[in-house]
Amino acid sequence: MPNPKRILKNLRNKIFDTLIRLFSKLLRVFGVVTLEEKNLIRLIPFIGKLDHLEGSVSLFGKPFYFDALKIDYHFYLFVIETRINQDCFLFKNITIENPVVLDVGAYIGFFSRFVLGEKKSATVYSLEPDPHIFSFLEKNLAPYENAHTFQKGVMDRKGQAELYRTNLWQWGSTINPEFAEKTGEGKDYFNASHQVETTDLDTFVGENNIKHVDLLVLNVPGEIEHLILMGAKDLIKNFRPQVTISVYQKNLENVTAFFKKVGDYCEIENPYTEPQSKTKIRIFSPSK
Repeated sequence: MPNPKRILKNLRNKIFDTLIRLFSKLLRVFGVVTLEEKNLIRLIPFIGKLDHLEGSVSLFGKPFYFDALKIDYHFYLFVIETRINQDCFLFKNITIENPVVLDVGAYIGFFSRFVLGEKKSATVYSLEPDPHIFSFLEKNLAPYENAHTFQKGVMDRKGQAELYRTNLWQWGSTINPEFAEKTGEGKDYFNASHQVETTDLDTFVGENNIKHVDLLVLNVPGEIEHLILMGAKDLIKNFRPQVTISVYQKNLENVTAFFKKVGDYCEIENPYTEPQSKTKIRIFSPSK
């Protein structure tokens, strides 16, 4: 004889799943959820149980997907304004016809999509270690044949690392345990962690048979940009790309010293200044 409680439970789960799918479809129709709307969503009991909620907007004529419980409208506009409208990574400096771009810490693909939208002949390698974020990155770059996505963290060596994640807002993960310890409320701020694969960029370039790199973008949380550079010495010496780095203040001296040691590199002025940020976007270019 069928168990009435089990039948009711299965029915409730089906209703719940149907409501979620309907809500996701409505979200896609109406666009991005605003900060105020997002807070209201969290008050709805069945939405409050979600780990994520997929939304989408149009970006360069194609759907661009995101987690509507993590990205609010104001953040979306900020990224579009800085990464695309203001070109804060100075992609406009790359004038060759078929540029190769390494986007390290690609997040869900804002900058990678900008590159591919601006130059259809560009090739982009996008690296992002967080599996949840990577799922959106992969989906957002899927329409482009010359986009390559990799779920990897980047350090000064190949191996494994613990990924510390936060579910509090749109910025999300680090593989630096010291940074995880001191950020926000300590380790409670980073409330999930697991092992991820890591690589250094010299190894990555060799394994993927990359013949040249014209722009290297490092936009990685966790105060590890100087370590990433140490694992990219051969790449930078051999290919001499423009290197755009979101640098934490404590690492600025190490980053500057690295390029002085490489030689024939100079820092060029970036007209963009990121407001109220712990990092500054610095641009290093090979001397002419």
